[in-house]
Amino acid sequence: VAYEAQLMRISHDLMSIRNIGEELASGISWAWLNGADVINCSWGDSGGEYYNQIYSPLLESAIENALMHGRSQKGTVVVFAAGNCGESGPIMDYPGTCDDRILTVGSINNTGMRSLFSGYGSKLDVVAPGEYILSTLPNDAVGYASGTSMAAPHVSGAAALMIAANPNLTRESVVRIIEQTAQKISPNGSYTYYQYQNRYNGDMNVEVGYGLIDAAKAVAVAKDAGTYPSNSNPRLDYYVMSGAAAYYDNWFVMGGY
Repeated sequence: VAYEAQLMRISHDLMSIRNIGEELASGISWAWLNGADVINCSWGDSGGEYYNQIYSPLLESAIENALMHGRSQKGTVVVFAAGNCGESGPIMDYPGTCDDRILTVGSINNTGMRSLFSGYGSKLDVVAPGEYILSTLPNDAVGYASGTSMAAPHVSGAAALMIAANPNLTRESVVRIIEQTAQKISPNGSYTYYQYQNRYNGDMNVEVGYGLIDAAKAVAVAKDAGTYPSNSNPRLDYYVMSGAAAYYDNWFVMGGY
């Protein structure tokens, strides 16, 4: 998605060991302390055999520090896969659910339907393609794979494009633009978008979040977006240029798409 982005190699075999949570925390801390703009985490557990090993207050603290202090206090964008237990009900992986500021990603297939395996719930933010995705494999090979692990990097790549277009964006700005520009879709692939609840960035659905990420639209908005005003004075006039789609928003100026 962001083919010119620089990748930071932070490796873990994810084997179940007693201190895996602390080791994962050290990886996240190393990333933001060494300048990571976006941290993609295609791992987690929804309460299975690895949960007790992954769960760690130190891990949650490392994530919070990245969200708050990364990118010279503008905040690192932290993206987590929602997990692959969706066939069992509204289940999502930890630690993607431990902090609402995390951008948690589910999967859709090539018909626009929620992947049957895709984790979902009230903390889901957006969805992206996650079935039959061409990727690199060990031993210098390539192949196709499916899972929310494949969907999350699409969103991380879009966030990287946005920050490249506007390096002054805060983490909050990146997340809000991604969520507000997402295409409203239905979990079953129909044209009807079923509202689940109203969250701070508009209507979302428990199975697909705010909808399908729209990288082109998110980058177009990001180019001209400033940082968000404080809650004490949130009102901001806005305009829409001729030919652009009108989106109600009192946070930033939109136009030109």
